[in-house]
Amino acid sequence: MPKIIYVLFFIISTNLPSAEQRYVDGIEELPLATDMINMPDSLIFFDTNEGKFIQTKIFGKKSVTFVKNFYNDILPNLGWKLREDNKFYRKSEFLEIHYYMIEKNLVVEFNIKPK
Repeated sequence: MPKIIYVLFFIISTNLPSAEQRYVDGIEELPLATDMINMPDSLIFFDTNEGKFIQTKIFGKKSVTFVKNFYNDILPNLGWKLREDNKFYRKSEFLEIHYYMIEKNLVVEFNIKPK
């Protein structure tokens, strides 16, 4: 009987949904800030000989300070270095982030382009 309980527990626990990490559309390694969602149809992506051009947006009810702190903390872990306020670089890419309000939603726009 204990073996059956163990087997049932194993089957149930491996099939439970996990907290799935969500990412910014078009930027595979960049997680979404808490309670922010990808803006539908905002992704613009071009891959050229010079590099990638990406523009994408997220939105939500969080404050600019919260989201800005989130990305300022996480981007260095992904290899991005702060160049100046809201502007980062790594290897051969630049990332610029714009924060603005539309009605009561914060919109965050990410722009990546080659150096």
